[in-house]
Amino acid sequence: MKVSSTNKKVFFIIFLILSLLTMATVLNVSLNFRSFSKDLAIDKAKSIAESVRDGLTSHMVNGTMDKRELFLENMSKHQDVKNLHLFRTQKVIEQFGDGSDMEHVYSQLEDKVLKSGVSSYILNESINSTYVTVGIPYIATKHSNPNCLSCHTNSSEGDVLGVISMDIDMGFIRDNGLFIILKIILISIIFLIVAMYIAKKIIKPYVKLFDDLEEGISKAYRGDFSH
Repeated sequence: MKVSSTNKKVFFIIFLILSLLTMATVLNVSLNFRSFSKDLAIDKAKSIAESVRDGLTSHMVNGTMDKRELFLENMSKHQDVKNLHLFRTQKVIEQFGDGSDMEHVYSQLEDKVLKSGVSSYILNESINSTYVTVGIPYIATKHSNPNCLSCHTNSSEGDVLGVISMDIDMGFIRDNGLFIILKIILISIIFLIVAMYIAKKIIKPYVKLFDDLEEGISKAYRGDFSH
């Protein structure tokens, strides 16, 4: 009975330690992958924003700004983004007009980017979908090519000319992440089973030895040296 009890205690401790290690590993990978997915989506949004900025600049230089809606629609379709929205500030409206109806309507996130001049994002997670909404400002600078201030003559260095926002779907990244985590869990369970089997083979004889020794000393203390 003692051997069985001691074995259970030893193997329970080993199982507990390995299980905690497995959970810590899975949790660490999950958090890191979530952070990586978010950063990847934001980087993609910044890249698209730069492409849109350069495309609109080309439209402006070539005098084809009336075709920008088609350009934005194609960018949204080919880059696999949703709700691609461009907002123009009051100074741009004063110089170039209202533009389309949607170009002077902005969301709470875009308002935050407009006031701060700094990119911002909102991570939206639910059971059915995961996406990140990113807002990126267009800052007036004379160091760009072409020079922003050469066209935006009523703006100064550092002024926010507009804000672009979009939704980047993270569903594909999330599914891949879940698949990787499931593989880690499966590998960890296999490793746990193998480790417990090896531990049982290696440790069991030593546990039995110490139990026998304890039993022999206990009997000898009572005057029975037969063991």
